[in-house]
Amino acid sequence: MKANRPYSLGRGGIVEITDGIAQAQGGFVHRAATLLKSKAGHEKAISEIAIDHAHDFIAGNGPVGNAVTAMIKAVFEQADASFEYLAPNYLIKLDPAAA
Repeated sequence: MKANRPYSLGRGGIVEITDGIAQAQGGFVHRAATLLKSKAGHEKAISEIAIDHAHDFIAGNGPVGNAVTAMIKAVFEQADASFEYLAPNYLIKLDPAAA
């Protein structure tokens, strides 16, 4: 293993991120983000899902087709998730006596 290449540590152990792996991951992340559009496609989240599923595949030693299907499904499930954010509105002051 070359010392100047990045590594990923996870359930599959230490994995060297070769140029081929980096290109494949980048292509997948770009394609998924393009399909999901900016509203649901967050490249960092997609990349993390891909890395996690790659480690699970290495650790489980299952069929590649199953790993790819599970990874794609996880990306679309994450994209379909909805979140709520509540923030205070300092422009409105409620009068407790009005209740």
